[in-house]
Amino acid sequence: MLPTKRSLKPSLCALLSWFCSGLPLPAAASDQPGAATAARSEVIRVSERRSNLLLFNSGDEIITGTIDGGSQLFAWGSSGTTLSTDQGRMGLHTGRLLVDNGKQPLTIGARLCSIRINPGVTAVIEQHPQQPVRIMVVGGPSKPSLRVKPLGKVGRYIWLLPGEELILSDRTLPEAVDSDRLERHAAPLAEDIPGLDSRKQSFSREDFARQELARVNAAIKVSGTAAYKRLEEHLLEDIDRVSSDLLPETSSSPAVAAKAPAKARGPLHMLASGGSELSQQADGAIRLRTGSFFLDANHNAKLETNLGEILIDDGALLSVQVGSGSTRVSALSGPGDVSLLVDKHKITLGPGQEALITDHSPTAEDTTPKDGIGRRDAHPKRSDSGIFVTLADFSMVSMIDSADHLRLVRRPRSARERQLLQHLLKTAAAVETLTRAKGPYRALPKSAPSRPSEPVSPAA
Repeated sequence: MLPTKRSLKPSLCALLSWFCSGLPLPAAASDQPGAATAARSEVIRVSERRSNLLLFNSGDEIITGTIDGGSQLFAWGSSGTTLSTDQGRMGLHTGRLLVDNGKQPLTIGARLCSIRINPGVTAVIEQHPQQPVRIMVVGGPSKPSLRVKPLGKVGRYIWLLPGEELILSDRTLPEAVDSDRLERHAAPLAEDIPGLDSRKQSFSREDFARQELARVNAAIKVSGTAAYKRLEEHLLEDIDRVSSDLLPETSSSPAVAAKAPAKARGPLHMLASGGSELSQQADGAIRLRTGSFFLDANHNAKLETNLGEILIDDGALLSVQVGSGSTRVSALSGPGDVSLLVDKHKITLGPGQEALITDHSPTAEDTTPKDGIGRRDAHPKRSDSGIFVTLADFSMVSMIDSADHLRLVRRPRSARERQLLQHLLKTAAAVETLTRAKGPYRALPKSAPSRPSEPVSPAA
């Protein structure tokens, strides 16, 4: 369908459905630094229902296996892609995701729609700040295999076949929205979607397979693995004519297969408290803006905060709390896993150590907040630029027990969360044994959430 000339606004019904779904609302343009440039970023506001996040920040991470006991899948996110995966419900907040689905249906929430992918289907879902949502069916049996439900449109479904794509926008679509050099042709769309501009197109699956598998192979080099072979099979299903050079240097090449790592890299796993905010640029740079975060690092990475950078090694576990004028970083794994760069000075933390960075002389409320976490041996130091760094020991057991952003670890549902809890408890026991001579920790009870004031009785 050709774009219309009318000016479109999101319908109230669509916005209400988006709010009720629990997915973060897109940030306003003023909250999106660089939104007009290639390195766009979107502020993600974490809700309680969407607090279990996966961040693809290096462009070579993949997911294989299951998500919270859901469908067996292979998923590759481009650099800058952010997913949430709470209780088997997956939401794409920003970026581009190639999904090869397993034997169970998979539903993914996006900004303007929800997408149900049938078993054995391969799809690409893409959305970026201030850009349309794009859904492509790139592999699977020759029948309707992916269903799109625009948010707030009760009873409206759009089915896609392999070789078809749908573009949705809450503003008028421009004439050209494609930059991947695939030849496309307009395809009929049964009816207009009120409040959204939409376009359905067909494309060459053979051309897409040639282009996409070369990108995947160059980025993640997992040729020869079972997950990659299944991806190849789904992308090439029902393609009648496959050129001999369609898949140069794929799993059939011993030289390429030899490059496959023993274990594929996964995305960064993050648990965040409700109301936390972060952003991720297209180049993968992650900025923690405000709130509380727990990170389970599957590879080396760098985090940006308002007062410095955090360098994390493969396997690191850490907690980060970012507030106005302060950043608190707590190491929950082995020696040297977590380092800070503050005023070009590097500070390395050991397990059970934390660094409080403030733009002011730290107060007693800063060093011993009412969070139920025990601390001791606080030593503040001032840098030449006026930044204060206070190093202290903290009780890992009390953090596990009290921190809001660790609630999924306290009550684990998935195998990975159970592993994390066991690892944290073992590390806490080892730290307690080695540092017992330092004396007890001091903690203040966790502040109760504020209660609304009692209603005032009307005058007689």
